[in-house]
Amino acid sequence: MKRKQPDYLPDLPLYCYPTDFAEITGIDAREIRTMCKRQEIPNEHLRNGRFRINTYEALKVLRERAESFRGHDEPPEPVLIEKKSNELQPDCYKKYLDRLRKKSRQAG
Repeated sequence: MKRKQPDYLPDLPLYCYPTDFAEITGIDAREIRTMCKRQEIPNEHLRNGRFRINTYEALKVLRERAESFRGHDEPPEPVLIEKKSNELQPDCYKKYLDRLRKKSRQAG
């Protein structure tokens, strides 16, 4: 009995190996194997140490995981870094800088 593919997905094999699934999703094959070992995506562990991944169910799980992150489709906001001006630095630091300036003028 052949299983019908969902309309919203392109023509993909029903089952594939981690290297093929890596080409489909763009995720590294090593990462996919670790996800298979942890049973995060639906797969079958074969006798020879390989994994056979249920393609449609795995894509569904990955999509749900991506949507669970808040703001996963929004670009990150830039971080503003404020630098302290010389006026906000302690007096001892200002005195030290003044002494260095005087020494450099005397030496030069």
